[in-house]
Amino acid sequence: MASVGGVIALPYQTPYTASKRAMVGMTKSLAVEWAPEIRVNALSPGDVKTEFTKGVRENEGIRQDLLETIPQDRFADSEEIALNAVYLASDAASYVTGEVHVVDGGMAAQ
Repeated sequence: MASVGGVIALPYQTPYTASKRAMVGMTKSLAVEWAPEIRVNALSPGDVKTEFTKGVRENEGIRQDLLETIPQDRFADSEEIALNAVYLASDAASYVTGEVHVVDGGMAAQ
């Protein structure tokens, strides 16, 4: 599990961003090392509605600032992230390895 912070800069979150970029690099290296027996992919969600992010979502100023960075203008439901994890673990993704699957409502596309 990585994060959108593994593919874009998150201001004032340097240690977090660095750790997620390391996850992205590790994903790609392990995918090459372990193929063809094992597939290795990273799931990189953006902002998700969880108990952990409840405080941010309830602070109207911070909430609005974050939503301005998300083209879909909303936070993800945890089920949306889980469905992408199921896809990556399924036979439907049998030829997918070394990929960073970004699920962020378009945040990294900008």
